[in-house]
Amino acid sequence: MTANSIPLGDIPDDLKKKLPRYPTVPVALIGWLGRHVDFKGCHLGEALLYDAIRLIATSKMAAHAIVVDAIDGRAIEFYASYAFVSLAEERSDWMYLPVATALKAIES
Repeated sequence: MTANSIPLGDIPDDLKKKLPRYPTVPVALIGWLGRHVDFKGCHLGEALLYDAIRLIATSKMAAHAIVVDAIDGRAIEFYASYAFVSLAEERSDWMYLPVATALKAIES
């Protein structure tokens, strides 16, 4: 994970309402998750994502959201199944999950 920022205008309108009107929003960017093909179907992607979200949500990093760069349509479906939403239409491969939402998910 790395600290990053995204333009406020790239955040979906319904999520943008509660944010201060700064030009950019601090986020944590998760790099591509990968596993060897021998482990396909073992849910390692899910475990890697959960661990990354837990690390970000409990760290001292000042991030409003977690952002991923989905490599293809399958990755977009994977992240969407964990409540990530696409950013601006022209960057639909970048997906966004507020840290507050992630915290609620890992605490339940």
